[in-house]
Amino acid sequence: TVDTSTWEPPEVFALVAASGVDEEEMFRTFNMGIGFTLVVEAGSVDRVSEVVARHEPVVLGTVEKGAEVTLV
Repeated sequence: TVDTSTWEPPEVFALVAASGVDEEEMFRTFNMGIGFTLVVEAGSVDRVSEVVARHEPVVLGTVEKGAEVTLV
């Protein structure tokens, strides 16, 4: 599950959306400004956040059993 309220997409994506590109396509194609990601065990989040602190880490969501990514 990806919590879309945890970051602010760059303004350029609002311009793209205004041209008629729907939100699902925006996430699939552009990741809405999320570039580099790490997937770590829940118990490791604090330690990993300390190590990558200069990159302003954000917890985007959780990994759950299932076949699809869910945006909330």
